[in-house]
Amino acid sequence: MLAASKLMKVLEAKGERVRDVQPLKDIARPAQSAAGQSGSERQKNKIEAREIWDEYVIVVDKEPLAASSNTNPLLVNLTDVIGQDGIEAFGDELVVQIGKLTSWKPRIVGDSKIEGHASAIEIRELISSSVSEVLGPKPTNKDLPEMVRRIQARDAQWRIKKRSEFPGPTKSARNDQYTSYVRNSYKALVKEKQRTFIETLPLIERVCVVVHVLLTWYANRKKYNADRGFAI
Repeated sequence: MLAASKLMKVLEAKGERVRDVQPLKDIARPAQSAAGQSGSERQKNKIEAREIWDEYVIVVDKEPLAASSNTNPLLVNLTDVIGQDGIEAFGDELVVQIGKLTSWKPRIVGDSKIEGHASAIEIRELISSSVSEVLGPKPTNKDLPEMVRRIQARDAQWRIKKRSEFPGPTKSARNDQYTSYVRNSYKALVKEKQRTFIETLPLIERVCVVVHVLLTWYANRKKYNADRGFAI
């Protein structure tokens, strides 16, 4: 701390109040400063990138990556995004990209570009646009007839069921079951179109999307795990 103490005396002699002693500590301990102070965001992220990826792989399993998104939902799962690259190669590249980040705020990461490629937000928009080009604009949740029309136009084996075919004890329950059936069938169609487009993206852009989704999950993992019954 000799260098830091000397600098502090110089500043105090000039009549300045030294409020932030962190720069002084950095001078006194340059090796630690270069690696990131213990507990700082930079060092913490560098240490935990692989561990967080490993946890994420286990928790998300086969679930949609971001089905709850209001703008550009991702109904595909991690396996769909990894594709032919394999989980080890995909994970290695993802950890490398996380290690390059200076912030773990999902929105900032989503807006940033990786190695000259599109940002996560831009890629999500491309995926959404590709689906709209094939299926048409996103229908409202109440527009079941349009969903049925689109499904029947692209899946000859899909059969529309009558409300009376569902086992609900009341008319209201059967209507709800019918609604869920149509919506889930349409989501399956959207997922397939998303998966088809994602297959055309290079590894780095698929990694970019997952980095953003992973950090969104990481920022809310305590609530997410609690809802699913995982220990926190």
